[in-house]
Amino acid sequence: MIVVDTPGWVDLFIPKNKVRSDLVEKVIEVIEEKEMEIYAPKLFIIEFTSMMWKLVGDMIPTNVFRQD
Repeated sequence: MIVVDTPGWVDLFIPKNKVRSDLVEKVIEVIEEKEMEIYAPKLFIIEFTSMMWKLVGDMIPTNVFRQD
């Protein structure tokens, strides 16, 4: 089990810093290769949405996260 911090996910989707986004991409590849489970804290959705909103504003879709 591993937890990837919210800024890591944001760097993956919005690569403002190439070094950081490349590093996160490599970390995700290793996690997938080792078939590890990725966990997120309960506040992840709020943190991720908030960070994305600051970066892209109105361009972020509001229905990305559905809880069925």
